[in-house]
Amino acid sequence: MSIENRIIVDGNGAPMNRPAASCGDLKNASGLKTMQTAQPNTTRTSKEALLIHLGGLGDVCLSESTFLSLRHALGNGLVGLAYPRILGLFASYFTRIEDVGSRRWIHLLGNARDQSGGTLWQRICFIGKDRSGTLRERLQKFSVEPLLFIEMYPQAKMRSAADRVHVETFQLGQVKSHGFSAMT
Repeated sequence: MSIENRIIVDGNGAPMNRPAASCGDLKNASGLKTMQTAQPNTTRTSKEALLIHLGGLGDVCLSESTFLSLRHALGNGLVGLAYPRILGLFASYFTRIEDVGSRRWIHLLGNARDQSGGTLWQRICFIGKDRSGTLRERLQKFSVEPLLFIEMYPQAKMRSAADRVHVETFQLGQVKSHGFSAMT
């Protein structure tokens, strides 16, 4: 399916009437501090999987094989949560792309005390960095199946040149460790 046929939604959840590659400027989603709270009250349950990627263009490009592998493993119900202007370039891997800058995701990614009103996803996949693990704990509360966490980059301090791996190889190794096929 081409980019033009993919659904990309704005911050209010309304479909955007333009191709993914031409989406306008987006807000910066910073400050991923999280709080441990009780299981959230969700308003609905989805059979879809939510893939969260908060990186810029370079990071997203390095994750393309991971998108392909997860699309193959999880099927057609893969929803992207990212900056639409960037992830929209890879729209063929997703059922739709949601704008991470929207207020409707603050319960999932922000520092909000109230975690009610969100969707309980079949599975959440997070590609990125979470040094303390608190974001992963928070995301797991909104995922029926275990959270699939893919560390974005290998450890910065490798012992030798022989220990170094390419980012794509590193991510696909994690995909395999979750029991899915790695595709390139």
